[in-house]
Amino acid sequence: MASGVAQIATVTAMMILLTLSGSACTTVMYAGPNRRPTETALLISGKHATIESVDGVPVNGGPLGRYEVLPGQHRVGLAGQKTDTGIFVNTVHRSGRLGTCFFTKPGHEYDVRASLDDGFWTNEVVDRQSQTIVDDIACAGPPDGTYQGVAAVLPQKPHPGTGVFVGFGGDIGGDDLFRATMSTGETQKLNAGTGGHFTLGATATPLWIRDIAGFGVGARLGFKFDSVDATNGSVQLFSYPLSLWAQSYLSLSERWFLSLASGAHKELGPGLSGKGVASGVQANYASPWGWLIDGGVLFAETWHLALGFSVRYTKMHYSIGGQNIDASNVGGVRTAHFNL
Repeated sequence: MASGVAQIATVTAMMILLTLSGSACTTVMYAGPNRRPTETALLISGKHATIESVDGVPVNGGPLGRYEVLPGQHRVGLAGQKTDTGIFVNTVHRSGRLGTCFFTKPGHEYDVRASLDDGFWTNEVVDRQSQTIVDDIACAGPPDGTYQGVAAVLPQKPHPGTGVFVGFGGDIGGDDLFRATMSTGETQKLNAGTGGHFTLGATATPLWIRDIAGFGVGARLGFKFDSVDATNGSVQLFSYPLSLWAQSYLSLSERWFLSLASGAHKELGPGLSGKGVASGVQANYASPWGWLIDGGVLFAETWHLALGFSVRYTKMHYSIGGQNIDASNVGGVRTAHFNL
């Protein structure tokens, strides 16, 4: 049951991230009001390539970057990367600066690709609609054609803190819930606040004071698990942590941010479940709302992907039969954020 829930949560998180990767990474690079897709062209970081500039404007969308421009002539700077997988060692090949100029049509999408052959890097652009390779053109002046190219403009840099995230971590603390003495004489125990956890959540940080500080809210739902295992049986402790909080980000540099959060915490369905010789160990606990404080750092890997680490203290307890059991804990969590 517990492992099944964890698998479902993992698959759900991957589906959400894959779905968003097709749309949330799009960066608008033209001035004025938003236009319909039939009026613009889309430049996409394709196989083995990362777009690094459009018309001389640096971009940082990473390998999933998508850039919406007006139709016409555009100059794209890119870098190539290819990994050869070996039995013991992976070899990573990186190119120097690559580039191309080409002519885009309204409503079309273009894959900007790089390839490595015999030690030499080359690049090409493929029109997704026609599945044909687009011809390079000279970058000096617009080409002959119906459409007049419009150079890309510097887009507004996305702020972190609005999007979805996944996290993995562990907590320690709380009163003893179960003790077992192994045949070796070793004693193992389960503590109410101890366990490893997987988290899926979302945050919104709509208020920013320039690029210095941002303020918003967040929520997460996870699966937490710990166990005592022997050859003839096991006892498992599990729960589904739910947290709601207010958060803030303080810019330390262009890519590094200090994160602070505090809010309410509750564990859904906490319980003990035994198997084998411990099958008689069964307990279901109530868990009133408690509170948490959290502090850490966030590194903006690209405009749309950030990696975080934080340390959290959670004040809470379980109750059963009128008895309260302290489940307060201290933990750490690593997170991957997909920012909108």
